[in-house]
Amino acid sequence: QAKQVSIGNGTYIHAEAPVIEAVSPSQQRTESNSTALIYAQVNDDDIARVWAVVRSPVDIQRRIHSSGVVGQPVTKLPAFELRRVKDSNRYEGSYDEFKIAGRYEVAIYARDDATNTSLPKTTSVFVESRFKRKAIMIAGDLPEGVQNIKDAYETLKYQGYKGDNIYFISNTSVPGVDALPVLATFDNVEFALTERAKDNTQNLVIYLEGLGNETEFRLSDTETLPFADLKTWLDALQPNIPGVVTVIYEGPSSGHLLAALKEPPEGKTRIVITSTGIDEIDSKDYPFSFAKFFWQKVYNGANTRNAFKYAKRAIKGANSNQTPQIDHNGDGVDNGDVKRVDDKHSIGIGVVSASTESLGDHAVQEKSCLVPSQLQYHRDEDVLVTLPILPSGFEQYFAVGLPNDDLYSIKDRNDLVLFQGVETAPAWLGGGNKAIEMPLNANIPLGGYRLYSVTLPEGTPLELPLNPETVCKSGFCVE
Repeated sequence: QAKQVSIGNGTYIHAEAPVIEAVSPSQQRTESNSTALIYAQVNDDDIARVWAVVRSPVDIQRRIHSSGVVGQPVTKLPAFELRRVKDSNRYEGSYDEFKIAGRYEVAIYARDDATNTSLPKTTSVFVESRFKRKAIMIAGDLPEGVQNIKDAYETLKYQGYKGDNIYFISNTSVPGVDALPVLATFDNVEFALTERAKDNTQNLVIYLEGLGNETEFRLSDTETLPFADLKTWLDALQPNIPGVVTVIYEGPSSGHLLAALKEPPEGKTRIVITSTGIDEIDSKDYPFSFAKFFWQKVYNGANTRNAFKYAKRAIKGANSNQTPQIDHNGDGVDNGDVKRVDDKHSIGIGVVSASTESLGDHAVQEKSCLVPSQLQYHRDEDVLVTLPILPSGFEQYFAVGLPNDDLYSIKDRNDLVLFQGVETAPAWLGGGNKAIEMPLNANIPLGGYRLYSVTLPEGTPLELPLNPETVCKSGFCVE
């Protein structure tokens, strides 16, 4: 039986109640501009009250109920009044507490003089955070033909980093990287870390690739980046950044960086990853391959721990002499056991690229993922997500996760229902081969969208925990 959840104060809805014909469209705000005007068009002249109930991103995520029992009305949500515009059936009101980044649901009600209350009509307000994911890519003195910089750049873009938040430092352009580089000089690195990264940065990724020694990274034939200066700048920067700083260094003898960057400011996390240990490989023999495996896994949506684990195993499988290192607790040494690395830490938003996954004992051969027509969209384009093949004797459940982590079930083409739990999640009911087909207008939030498909034999209940072998994951990014 479906669980009933009321928004507001659980008011009884009468059959003769007013009808809200239209409400204001979805809006986008920033944390510094938190006021939005909401309107409703009501088809009744005898209206006693029109009001709106606001569910914040936190409320949506936690599914707050007044008594903590599913089925009880929600009574602790904020509300505000909408006033009638003279000589019209339009009601307007403003609310100035849209201050948390994410998506707000606004449910609007109307009540007539006979106390009949309308069904709610909802709209949304998206609040964009002023804090951004940022990255600094430093291509140092590189051997000819190295392509890991390109892999890193493509991965960062795919995982939600906007082009203007990726600062590319290199003495040459790199094929496949459309960012204009600034010269690899000491002064430009200092500017990147002391000026560019200090404002409105949520978390920071620094990727270095090139040659160096036990105390410095070689920017060019004439300039170097001493590790001591890098630590000084990071120590000054991190108190101003709410999130994590992740430093990845691809190069021979890069393991010296762990000790050089140890002991971040109190209460701050600094993850340092290097492609080798200390003095393992001479620069002329260095294959520059750890990063290729690492960025490949990050591109596919792996968290930092799993990406490192995969790349380290891949390097060892190639009979390499190098031993990739990771320091996640700031003690300056290789922590070895990656199980202790926070599995919630990812580089970017964790968009999972489409893949074919086994359905366990049911061994369905067809791809079971939702398939976006492209991995990156822009707001002047149309998003198209097509259905996988439905095997005979099976049924499928589809869902889409928004950039703010809201989750919606997809029960028909463009028919999205807020996910309230597996008990009420609808199986796919639609026809045709399209799950989502819509223009990306200005109200669509930017970031990564995760697509989920679950394929089960007919009659099998959808229950938690889901067997990972039945779930196929894909996704796309809107920028």
